[in-house]
Amino acid sequence: MGGGTALEYTLGHPGQVHGLVLLRSNVPGTAETELDDDPYLQEDPAVYDRLPEVQVPVVQLTNLREPQLVIDAIVRLAGDYDAG
Repeated sequence: MGGGTALEYTLGHPGQVHGLVLLRSNVPGTAETELDDDPYLQEDPAVYDRLPEVQVPVVQLTNLREPQLVIDAIVRLAGDYDAG
């Protein structure tokens, strides 16, 4: 089961909030996200279990006044990446 891709990218300037994004290649258009210090998301260690072969990079996310907009953008990027 499984397989997937971990992407590393920065939104805004490198900075204050760190998290990770896991792309599950078998589910186009979706992304798993974890953001440290973000009240809208909680850590889910199971993401590591789902993609054990992937070394998960750190993603730097900033400008989180509207966290859902950032999350939506990540999901769109995930869909574009999987489609290509």
